[in-house]
Amino acid sequence: MDHRHRRRDLASEREQAEWLINYFRRHLAANPLDVDLRLKFGLFLLEIGRTADALAELREVLRLQPNHLRAREALAQAEAQHPRS
Repeated sequence: MDHRHRRRDLASEREQAEWLINYFRRHLAANPLDVDLRLKFGLFLLEIGRTADALAELREVLRLQPNHLRAREALAQAEAQHPRS
């Protein structure tokens, strides 16, 4: 794969990530108490390297539902991997 194709692929990935971020934000604005959607958003943000934003979303899941096991596990793992975020 040459550099032009790789740059085009990276640009496409960034566009897709921004589209998904906007999708999550729109749906969370309409459904702010949807902890499952918020968890998915937090996990997606972690996947794309937006750690600070991801931690905020995971913490919000736990504020809304303090015993949410998956959010608690994801937050602990993210904090261990990114202790300064």
